Amino acid sequence: MTARLRNLLLRKSALEPLHCSDESSGEEQEDWIAGSRYQALRDIPLFSRQEPRSEACGTIPRGSVVLVMVLQPHEDELGEAVMAYIADTKIPGWTKGWATIS
Repeated sequence: MTARLRNLLLRKSALEPLHCSDESSGEEQEDWIAGSRYQALRDIPLFSRQEPRSEACGTIPRGSVVLVMVLQPHEDELGEAVMAYIADTKIPGWTKGWATIS
């Protein structure tokens, strides 16, 4: 993870890491990692493309546990943000799309 991406994620985020620990040290894992699961802190709108103004394609409800598949910094005239491709894998057929998480 790049320092820029980490700094963006440390701002107010839509996702909270599920508490994971490193079995060898017993310490909690703090890095955001693609392939890990996180809990949605609020309803998260999903978009069909990696742009916050692209076509909406669903919503992840608050409290859902989602799989983060890709983390990508995004910058436009509104400023910097982190976009993530996320999926709620509990719903048959998966609810998935790009979301602004920070």
